[in-house]
Amino acid sequence: LGCLEPGDRFGIVAFGTRHIAYAPGLQEPTADGLQGARQWVDNLGEMGGTEIGSAIAAAAGMLRPGGVMVLMTDGQVAGMAEILAPLRGLPVRIHALGIGSASQDRV
Repeated sequence: LGCLEPGDRFGIVAFGTRHIAYAPGLQEPTADGLQGARQWVDNLGEMGGTEIGSAIAAAAGMLRPGGVMVLMTDGQVAGMAEILAPLRGLPVRIHALGIGSASQDRV
């Protein structure tokens, strides 16, 4: 959030046993909007397992062609190839950041 510049847009989709979005669509990085997003993230708490497929689809649905998604996960996901298959034709880039040792072999 701290790297966003005027003209950028952002969205946040958190996931665990379910996914939840900060807002229904992309937001402008206004001072109030960024503060609200930081507070929302800080208050998320633990969300359980890693049902990543619906979260990725929800995030991809927010993006326009040429958009960029940053995926952060512990990588404890089964069937990642099947989850990503429907997204391969989308005109967006997905960057994955794996956190922890399990992320090395799956994401």
